[in-house]
Amino acid sequence: MANPSFKALTWLSRHRPSAPLVAIGGAIMLFCAGLPVATLNEVAFRAQAVRESRVQAQMLAASVTAALAFEDPTAAQEYVESLHVNPQIESGGIYDASGRLVASYTRPGAQPAAQHAPPMLSRDDGRAIEVGVPVTLKAETIGSVFLKSSAEPLFRTANRYA
Repeated sequence: MANPSFKALTWLSRHRPSAPLVAIGGAIMLFCAGLPVATLNEVAFRAQAVRESRVQAQMLAASVTAALAFEDPTAAQEYVESLHVNPQIESGGIYDASGRLVASYTRPGAQPAAQHAPPMLSRDDGRAIEVGVPVTLKAETIGSVFLKSSAEPLFRTANRYA
């Protein structure tokens, strides 16, 4: 009785012209199997980017509490200027309790922060991540912080999967 692996090799050597088709079929199967994994990875990556933006907004909100409580726009501006170290942040705004813009940061070439406080939200529309969080003092909302971050460029997303 012949070894089964030997039979497979014998069959493959007789049907050599179909070997490229087998290789192409295998590649297509691997691609199709990897697509759901890449999709889940991308969803998780985007959710993490929103969480990171939210944490950065919360840190800024915690930092500007005194500036809003004492109505010090100079101090608020100094805090919001620190956003320049994150290249993903396009703009940020600090708003008082009435929703008026107190201080803002805008990366060159980006759209400036809104003059009135946008709604408190966390949103990723594929082009930008927008996050709004309250600034609180002793459980009282005294203002808000809003950040807009650029989403990862398509070429960088593609490079993760290349």
